[in-house]
This record gives sequence, C-alpha cells and structure tokens, in this order.
Amino acid sequence: MDAAPTRVKGILGTANPPTGMPKKEKEEFNVPQHTHCKVCGKAIPLGQVYCSKECMEKDRKQQRRSSTMFTVYMGVVAAVFLVLIFITAHFK
Repeated sequence: MDAAPTRVKGILGTANPPTGMPKKEKEEFNVPQHTHCKVCGKAIPLGQVYCSKECMEKDRKQQRRSSTMFTVYMGVVAAVFLVLIFITAHFK
C-alpha cells in the first residue's frame, strides 16, 4: 500500500518529471525569447502586448465593457443599500 503513494510523490515531486524519453534522446529546441498576445495567444516579440491592432481594439472594448459593468454593479449595490436604509429608518 505504501509503494504507490511514494512512487507518485517521487514522480510528481521531481524538478523534471519523466517524459517517457531517456535523457540522451531528448531534443533541444532553440525557441527565440517571446511572449504571447494578451487576446489571442499568438507568439509575439518581447516588449509587445498585442499581435495586431484588431487584438488591441478587442481588448480595449472588453476593458470598457468591464468598466461599465462594474459601474452599473456598484450603482445597483448603492441603490439597494439606500433602499434598505430608508426602509429601516421608516419602521423605527
């Protein structure tokens, strides 16, 4: 019973878990340093955030929508809060 958990811990706990290929046969890849587009995930050069103007516009539109939704949500919460205060004050 102890052998299975120890084995799993040994595999998952290593810095480089086994991939099925012996170390001598592993291929090395020369991948240039890059980052990924914030919107679509394409590989882009370091220092850039978006791969195209379309992705930049999509992100700005999403940010505006998120900001608007947050403002609406806060307005609804404030309105409910004020209604509760007036209802509580009315019944005292």
